[in-house]
Amino acid sequence: MTETMTDFFQAFDDGAGGMRGLARQFNFRFTEELDRQYKHDNPAGMPEMPLFRHGQDKPVSQMIYGRFGGIDAQIFDFRTLAYPDEPGVDHRTCVLFTFPADFPMLSMGGHTRLSRINERTPNPFNQRFRVSSRDPEVIKLVLDENLQSWLLTADENLRVELAGGGLLGHLPLIDADTVPVIIQQVYGVFLRIPDAAWTRYGLGWSP
Repeated sequence: MTETMTDFFQAFDDGAGGMRGLARQFNFRFTEELDRQYKHDNPAGMPEMPLFRHGQDKPVSQMIYGRFGGIDAQIFDFRTLAYPDEPGVDHRTCVLFTFPADFPMLSMGGHTRLSRINERTPNPFNQRFRVSSRDPEVIKLVLDENLQSWLLTADENLRVELAGGGLLGHLPLIDADTVPVIIQQVYGVFLRIPDAAWTRYGLGWSP
């Protein structure tokens, strides 16, 4: 799989621009909005991720979707009304992978000013990330040392959400040329979810 990923990301240099160009290079479909064809291709829609609670009316645009690394992928722009973790940023780039699973909600992102003051552990991961979940078991099963180390290498603005059968990475809007890097980072999270977590939440399925 490593060789395939390396080959895949080697050359986004054919001069195509924007999300439409990325769709062509990924062999994905591009749509400006969630049209009838999208709904036909994705009858289940999107899982209920925490970010989506804060969307505007018709918040999704510049959507590309298809299969990536054996799972369904959707990459799109998302408009928020008032995203509480970053209230000054209302336009975000999203990378969403979906798969058969039933994970409790788990989110990992940068600290708020208050949570940073309250974080007193010397652990580098805890210093950088604020982890939120109502289920302590999912934190224990998912966030092992390997996944924590990977997340520490990711873009400093990237926030990651895991819920149901969805893994969402999102950050303030970026240029299309940078999107493949974020796809790789979010897919890397997916690859590093421990086997014990898939056994517990994977509905009999695992990568």
